[in-house]
Order: sequence, then structure tokens, then C-alpha cells
Amino acid sequence: MLKKRVTTSRALAAANGTVKRLPNPYMLINTIALQEAKASTAIENILRLKMNFNSLCTRHFSFCNLCLIVFLFL
Repeated sequence: MLKKRVTTSRALAAANGTVKRLPNPYMLINTIALQEAKASTAIENILRLKMNFNSLCTRHFSFCNLCLIVFLFL
């Protein structure tokens, strides 16, 4: 356990040194937030698409199998 702690501490120190050499260290943090927002939006779009297909299936029973097939291959 102690070896892992030392290894982790060294890795964090190296990362900290690298970040401090950047002209604008906050740019790295902002990029991470943007990546998370992009991933979150993609998940929301998938859920919204699924809800639209479910709505279509409940209104038009004959399209239910088609909706299922299309959703599975997206």
C-alpha cells in the first residue's frame, strides 16, 4: 500500500509540474469540463431519441417493430 502511495504521489507531482509549465493552466481544466458537457449532451440526445421512438410506437402500433430495430442499430 505504501509503494502505491509513493508511486501515486510522484505521478501527481510530475503532472503538477507539467501543468505549471503551461501558459494558461486553467485551459486544461476548461477542456475537461467541455469534454464532459459534450459527452453528457450525447447521452441526453440518445435518451431523447429513445423517448421519441417510444412515443411513435405507442401512437402507431404497426411501427413498433420498426422502431425497435432502428433504435437497436443506432
